[in-house]
Amino acid sequence: MIRKNAVKVTVGSEDLASNDNITQTIIIGDDFKEKRKKFRDLMKNMVISKNSKVLIFMHTKKDCDKFESELTADGYPCKSIHGDKIQIERDATLRQFKNGDLNILIATDVASRGLDIKTLTNVINYDFP
Repeated sequence: MIRKNAVKVTVGSEDLASNDNITQTIIIGDDFKEKRKKFRDLMKNMVISKNSKVLIFMHTKKDCDKFESELTADGYPCKSIHGDKIQIERDATLRQFKNGDLNILIATDVASRGLDIKTLTNVINYDFP
């Protein structure tokens, strides 16, 4: 039953809207090797200029560190942040990323809460949390 004196509850501002310039792409790999190959192809094709900021979400801390090693070996300037890193190290890495000294940030879903990076160009959910 709909009442005439219904109350509308709004959390936040009604003026907020999503960005129309966002493009979402889903790439599926059947196994680990195929997924990794598709990711490497994506990285090669992605424009990583000095102004690019790519945030990659991984499922585990171990995968973050492994990916950091692999991408660094491939010549991509990146670092990882997760709960096993000390706060000073996480803050320094985040500052480098925001300042543009670092183009790629690899993180667990812990980083999805509270990061305020207005200049992100790409977000990659490599794993689902």
